[in-house]
Amino acid sequence: MARKTKLESDFEADFMERLDQAMPEPGFWIKGNSAMRQGVPDRMYLNGGHWAALEFKKDKTAEAQPNQPYYVEKLGEMSYASFVYPENADEVISEIRQAFGVGG
Repeated sequence: MARKTKLESDFEADFMERLDQAMPEPGFWIKGNSAMRQGVPDRMYLNGGHWAALEFKKDKTAEAQPNQPYYVEKLGEMSYASFVYPENADEVISEIRQAFGVGG
């Protein structure tokens, strides 16, 4: 039987819940608007005076759209930004916790 791939939107919702549970308190999620600026990451996560920009992909082989790598890199220079997909979700949560100064 072929493995069913989870939709990007389902993965995104699951990841958002997992990240909130991994933090001392839930954060605030803001949805990006690519209609205003093509390539802007899907979500901004704000928590404890810190922020992260996250571009969700259904899997690690999904192609980036034009300008997405540019914005992930530039926003990463300012705070934390990453492409996130099921294969790196645990790593991204760990990196965000570290970047936000959340111990243990």
